[in-house]
Amino acid sequence: MKYTIIWLLAAVLSSISLSVATTDIFVGGIFPMSGGWSGGQACYPAAQMAVEDVNNRSDILQGYKINLVKKDSKCDAGLGTRKFYDLLQDSRIFTLLTGCSSVSTPIAESAYLWNINVMAYGASSPALSNRSRFPSFFRTHPSANLHNPTRIKLFQMFGWKRIGIISQGSEVFESTAKDLRTRLIQENMEIVTQQSFHADPKVAVQNLKKVDVRIIVGLFYEGAARKVMCEAFKEKLFGNRYVWFLIGWYKHGWHKVPEKGVDCTEDEMADTVEGHFTTEILMLNPTNDTTVSGMNTQEFLQRLSNTTTDIHLKGGYEEAPLAYDAIWAIAIALNNSIQRLQTSDLTRNNGLILNDMYRSLNASSFTGISGTVVFDSDGSRMAWTKVERMENGVYKEILIYHAEKKIMKRINKINWKQPPKDRTMTVKRTLKLSTSAFVAGGAMAAMCGFFCVACLCFTWKERNNKLIIPPGSSLNSISLFGFLLLISAIFLSGLNDITGPICEVRIFLQVRAWTLSIGFTLAFSPLFAKLWTVNDLHKKMIFDGRSTKKKKKDVKELKKLVATLGHHRGLLDLIVLITWSCIDRLVQSKSKLAPYVSKEEGEVIINPELKKCVSNYTTIWIGVMFAYKAIQLLLGSFLAYESRSKIESNSDHKTVAGAVYNITVLSLLCAPILMILGDEPNLSFLFLATPINMCTITSTAIIFIPKWRVSRKKPEFRRTGSNRSAVQRVRPPASNHIESEEQKLERENRILQEKIAEKNKQINELRQR
Repeated sequence: MKYTIIWLLAAVLSSISLSVATTDIFVGGIFPMSGGWSGGQACYPAAQMAVEDVNNRSDILQGYKINLVKKDSKCDAGLGTRKFYDLLQDSRIFTLLTGCSSVSTPIAESAYLWNINVMAYGASSPALSNRSRFPSFFRTHPSANLHNPTRIKLFQMFGWKRIGIISQGSEVFESTAKDLRTRLIQENMEIVTQQSFHADPKVAVQNLKKVDVRIIVGLFYEGAARKVMCEAFKEKLFGNRYVWFLIGWYKHGWHKVPEKGVDCTEDEMADTVEGHFTTEILMLNPTNDTTVSGMNTQEFLQRLSNTTTDIHLKGGYEEAPLAYDAIWAIAIALNNSIQRLQTSDLTRNNGLILNDMYRSLNASSFTGISGTVVFDSDGSRMAWTKVERMENGVYKEILIYHAEKKIMKRINKINWKQPPKDRTMTVKRTLKLSTSAFVAGGAMAAMCGFFCVACLCFTWKERNNKLIIPPGSSLNSISLFGFLLLISAIFLSGLNDITGPICEVRIFLQVRAWTLSIGFTLAFSPLFAKLWTVNDLHKKMIFDGRSTKKKKKDVKELKKLVATLGHHRGLLDLIVLITWSCIDRLVQSKSKLAPYVSKEEGEVIINPELKKCVSNYTTIWIGVMFAYKAIQLLLGSFLAYESRSKIESNSDHKTVAGAVYNITVLSLLCAPILMILGDEPNLSFLFLATPINMCTITSTAIIFIPKWRVSRKKPEFRRTGSNRSAVQRVRPPASNHIESEEQKLERENRILQEKIAEKNKQINELRQR
């Protein structure tokens, strides 16, 4: 209503003015040469270029010439309306060219009253896409709502569903924010907050931080953008955790321009805007094809740069192709109208030129500098949208998107390790054994297994060599089989993510537990029993060089004792394992562990779950097994210490004692650590595999490497093929020293026996007395 009286007065003045037939057609150009958005600084030279090109074409306008009348609106609605009334005084003006949305809105709302069409090159307000409100309005600059489908496409690409919006209190931005909110709701996305401000954005930015929004869409003019980003720096709303979406038509280096009320330094502003995205209409024809004017985009840019020094730094440089194509759209529409109308009808008083140009513009379709120019039913331009991202202070084009055709073309990759999260995510994750840990432990276990097999082959090959394999030493083979079982338990333990029928999973878990326990028993029991015999049968001097018959008798006693001790340990293992398997079966269950924050994934809270092999009383059963096995290990170490001075020269008990020490120390050190690290699959596997591998390799090396060395230096005892009972001693020349040692021991033994007999005789005499 505030403009109604002025409009009516202007209409009366316009009706009084006389229509003058002339060869000149006047176009009123209301350019924002200064003010909030000085887009006319580059757009006006582009429009002038278009006027020159049109006037130089003999096939356009049939001899008429276009004159562009420039007015400066300063992007102010009141001043722009005043300039519009000035242009109304000239009846030769059939159409107007406008820039800012704030100026285009009041002009386009009333221009039809004077039978004038309005063509805007820089107006993006979604509110202008309303044919009932703006009957004669067209624009080569697409609606700002065209950015929203592109923004949503990016949100979907990166999995962002929590969005915050901050906008300046202007109709163009408020209507864009409203459209974005509607589209987000349709896509089942969450609008965390929608903030609006007029002059000072401080409170609005603080509210963004309070709700912990990470993906922020900013809708404001360039000057307000500097204020918002300065406040974002103060509130720490920037960096790898945050993503800002701004408008792409700000001029080059906009964040470096001083702004009243902005106290952030240039470096602080650069840090804040680093990594933000911009969406903007694709304003240059990407194909570089020849346009309706006969130029391509490169030729246009070259001509434009020659008009003004540093024009690429001027306001509106990005929109210059739109201003150029706007003049051509007007010229083509006027050309069609001139062909259909008489010269006397080329006046705006009767409305014929208005209606005819309206039909021509609706049907327009030509290739311009900004691409294909075509208008929808509301007079808005349909175009591609480009997405850019600031990286290292420079905008890099990422992709282009056509919302109507739903076509996306990627151009460059985004320089980040992974997209930020739109919130602190909570993720359930099952902890699994890593491939690298399994390969490391498995490779070492495989090497140890090959070594054990080699030792078994060596034992079989030298089984008849009594100097290398003394009586009872064949029990080492049992230990080797035990070590092989332990090695197989390593590979079974690495399969901690078993799937399948419940019965099969339970059988696998039982087999894994049995393999580990029985393998330890078979590996340790023969060594333990051999040390026991040294202490128990020392007085009998089993390996003291007596007759073969006596040795065979003592060896049978040794084997009997070893078998007894081994049976007792094996029986104890069987009792515990069978009882455990029958009354408290092992099952696979998930255990929830303490959550933690993964900064590598963008502040994701991980709720870890671990698959464990457990039963109702797992701790009790493991405690029982650890208890009696620990006692056996300690007893074995004690026997190894006690038997250190009782070991004969022709025996492998000395190396067996070293192996027992090795097994005891590693087992007692690593078993408690293994229980503590039960919630760490990789560490648990490595602390299980490492002691087993070390025990296997060191124990077998301690026992068998000396034997291998003796096999290359000492004499051999071999059974002949024809007579298995006869023993052939092969004596190399170097065996004299060994023989003298044996004779010396036999002589000392006889002397000691005589002394013992004499003492026994004296004892008997004393008892009789």
